[in-house]
Amino acid sequence: MNYIKLSRRPTLFARYTGLNLSDFNKLSEELKPMWLEAEKKRLSRPSRQRKIGAGRKYKIKSFNDKLLLALTFYKLYLTFDLLGFLFADIDKGCVSRLIAKIEPILSKRLKLPEIKRERNRPISTLDELLSLYPDIQGFIGDATEQEIPRPKDKQKNKLYRSGKKKRHTLKT
Repeated sequence: MNYIKLSRRPTLFARYTGLNLSDFNKLSEELKPMWLEAEKKRLSRPSRQRKIGAGRKYKIKSFNDKLLLALTFYKLYLTFDLLGFLFADIDKGCVSRLIAKIEPILSKRLKLPEIKRERNRPISTLDELLSLYPDIQGFIGDATEQEIPRPKDKQKNKLYRSGKKKRHTLKT
């Protein structure tokens, strides 16, 4: 799916984006200079390792297609996997990064819904878990042990041996 194909069907275009074709075109004309400026700023940062023009290119080339992807996400709230499949057969990570780059520009012009993002790294401590989810405080419980058959391997035998139950167990 791309802008050219979807613009041939105005009713579907409005259903997917929430905008009619003329409003989308006005929005695109207004936001494109802002996008180009943000990309120029991003590419000319001092910590960049490659020259401008080097590095991975967007699979979605035109700004209209990028904007269409973002508006479709906000209107239909599809998963990144499905959006990537529909638009350019790209990975969900690429879709996520593209939406994250275009979101600040879109939010200057439109009121966007708040999206709860997944964390990039796992929660490693109990304090971190409680700071992210304070309501869980009363629900944290103790582990239990499930008995398993005695492993033949000596290392695994030691690993799964429970001193408490005097058996071979897994903690759950």
